[in-house]
Amino acid sequence: MRTSVVIPCYNTGRFIAEAIRSAWDQTRAPLEVIVVDDGSSDHSAEIAEAAGARVIRQANAGVARARNVGLGEAKGEFILFLDADDRLLPTAIEAHLGCFVQWPEAAMVYGSNYVIDTHGGMIRTNAQAPRAYSWRDVLFGIVPSPSVAMFRHQAVILAGGFDPEVHYGEDFDLYLRLCATGAGVCHGEFVADYRKHSGQATKRPAASLESMLGVVDRFAERQSVDANTLALARRHWRIYHGQWIPNEAVKSVLQMDFAHAKASGLTYFRHFPDTLIGTARRALRFGR
Repeated sequence: MRTSVVIPCYNTGRFIAEAIRSAWDQTRAPLEVIVVDDGSSDHSAEIAEAAGARVIRQANAGVARARNVGLGEAKGEFILFLDADDRLLPTAIEAHLGCFVQWPEAAMVYGSNYVIDTHGGMIRTNAQAPRAYSWRDVLFGIVPSPSVAMFRHQAVILAGGFDPEVHYGEDFDLYLRLCATGAGVCHGEFVADYRKHSGQATKRPAASLESMLGVVDRFAERQSVDANTLALARRHWRIYHGQWIPNEAVKSVLQMDFAHAKASGLTYFRHFPDTLIGTARRALRFGR
């Protein structure tokens, strides 16, 4: 059971060596560590090579394409997509492979993780209960970070890999397709440190909401999801991302990014028209 660790990388030079070391320093060593440098302007690629990874360079094309490139180059039967600013715990690969042995029909497995800060200090734990899950569970929010998961290589290939046209929620999109043809399993063991830091990709809840709803609708067309399940899934993602859109709009105004603020506001009121009505009513009462 050979494992390939694929690390997409974009300007993460300050973390990439630690991520690579964590991949090599496993109780069950991987066959290879592949870093796909997605057009970094820092020295990420050189640092990755010095840390013992095989580096593939490409012009900036996004994380989905970078992962697909690594997927195409990987030789292992199992793939672990580690984010360049995260790190694996020493028994991660062993835990994942043990789960695949117990669940030979599984297309993907995942475990628990710790949340750490920029310097590696503990913020909190994110413990997950062991369970099997299907595409229906993914539809309602089982979307683990790729860093805490492992995938059967051939299953990802057959599912079509990551869709580069999905700019937010590309992992969600893949998990739905994977679990439509194979099982998903959470074994619950702690496998990774997920790092929170200011250099992470900017969170855009309005764009994420639109993208996730698009993923849900396209999947529903392929999978023949019943109308009630589809409505509940759309409601779940509207609430999940919608709660942060007002903050996004206000932050954009404070940063003088009025175009972004307008787009966020329009998205919010398109999906939550009752909020606009309620705000107008309160304003009218206040003005009397």
